[in-house]
Amino acid sequence: MSALDDDYVQGQLNRTASGRWSIGDRFEITSGEVLEVRIGHYWIPTRIEHDGEDYFTVVSGIKLYGGMEVRRCR
Repeated sequence: MSALDDDYVQGQLNRTASGRWSIGDRFEITSGEVLEVRIGHYWIPTRIEHDGEDYFTVVSGIKLYGGMEVRRCR
């Protein structure tokens, strides 16, 4: 895997056994992670945070769900 592969990850959100979200089985998401989520034909930039119970996006109105298309670009 190249450095470029580490910097760019795209796929569907999955809930892990630990309760965290991951992009496919390649990348586990943690608080502070900056992602883009696909809503219709648009990619919306957001940041992921945790409120003590679950993860959420800082962009109001976007709820995380299994199968949601997301990407991380650095």
